[in-house]
Amino acid sequence: MQGLDWDDLKVVMAISVEGSVRRAAAVLGKHHTTVTRRLDQFEKRLGLVLFDRAPTGLQLNEHGLSVVAHARRVAGEVENLERNLLGLDQRLEGRVRLALPEVVASHRLMTDLARFSVQHPQITLELVPTHEALDIGERDADVAVRVTNRPPEHLVGRSLGRFAVAPYVNRLASGPYGWIGAGAGDLVDAGWHDQFCPGAPVLMRCISPLLRLAVVRAAAGVAVLPCALADPHDELCRLAASAPMDGGEIWLLTHPDLRNAARVRAVMTHLTEALARQRGALLGLGRSEQGRSMRTGVA
Repeated sequence: MQGLDWDDLKVVMAISVEGSVRRAAAVLGKHHTTVTRRLDQFEKRLGLVLFDRAPTGLQLNEHGLSVVAHARRVAGEVENLERNLLGLDQRLEGRVRLALPEVVASHRLMTDLARFSVQHPQITLELVPTHEALDIGERDADVAVRVTNRPPEHLVGRSLGRFAVAPYVNRLASGPYGWIGAGAGDLVDAGWHDQFCPGAPVLMRCISPLLRLAVVRAAAGVAVLPCALADPHDELCRLAASAPMDGGEIWLLTHPDLRNAARVRAVMTHLTEALARQRGALLGLGRSEQGRSMRTGVA
């Protein structure tokens, strides 16, 4: 048998996760015919069939399970080596993948990140907008800003303080207002719905705060939004002069193996300072206004 090709193993692992050649091809950034060909050739070289072709998709058989188990162990060792080498890298150059939730992705922060790029032109920031916790251990991100009250114990970092949210409506909208909700099954959002717009129809749902912001700016209803995102827009006001509510704690995190890398340290230091300057905006302070009545929409 010829030597194993790591790209073939990546194909097998992707198919095992996605359950189909087409979805695996999309994840790998390849055409599905290329993935099919690589799988067929790999199975021929091994003299083994790795997947059972079922109506629901491709499922690993006993041979495939064994191959994938070994491949994942190898992948884990390679990832550990990459992290260790990066942690020793003292050059202020290269790529840093930054996972950034939309709740802090304000215009002010983008301005600060642009300033970082001017100061460090040899560092490429790869921004990963996310509502979920990416796996830093698997290098889905090198640095992550997360909204959580319980950061994972296997990561290191610091708390950057808390942020505030409030219900917002367009000043030109007329009541009674409809509700722009977060994801279905979000119990916190459901509580806010009952608190601020009881009985109001749910007009839309979207997990993205930036999409909810766009909908409210279009005068389509009421949504609870991070104050740092909504307050800069003069056409918006808080519903019934609502006081800001706690939205959660913001943490800046990385893997212990990465914290000593010069470019990772530079990004984390810059983010810490940038978000410290924005603490008032994050907490929804400094905006004085009359709110809109939930029933009539009249100030």
